[in-house]
Amino acid sequence: MLSFEDPVEKYLDIPYKGITIRHLLTHTSGLPDYQAIMDAHWDKSKVAGNSDILQYLNRYAPPMNFNPGEKYEYSNTGYVLLASIAEKVSGRDFVELAEEWIFNPLGMKDTGIRTLEEKAAVPNFAAGISKTVWETT
Repeated sequence: MLSFEDPVEKYLDIPYKGITIRHLLTHTSGLPDYQAIMDAHWDKSKVAGNSDILQYLNRYAPPMNFNPGEKYEYSNTGYVLLASIAEKVSGRDFVELAEEWIFNPLGMKDTGIRTLEEKAAVPNFAAGISKTVWETT
């Protein structure tokens, strides 16, 4: 059974120590944004999954933004780790878990998470925008 105080490294191989599940849930982990590493090193002709992101975090190990618990800062990287922990513990794909545990019970019939295969099948798929688009001078 998972505990809020479980260290993330109990479930995932990551280069960052001292981060708990609670830190991930409360955006107090201090994790760097994975997008910078992916932008710098990932082959943009492919869609990256959570396992790819974890691999790149381990390979390039960008520094922490602050020590865990020190302050609040929204973290997409934290969501990657949370989804990866859910997959590891359950032995199931996170897309399936979200449908079974969240979308279906709430009657959210037009909501879902696209799989990597579904994203790759969309012609000219745009994988979102970078926050730097909004930071103009």
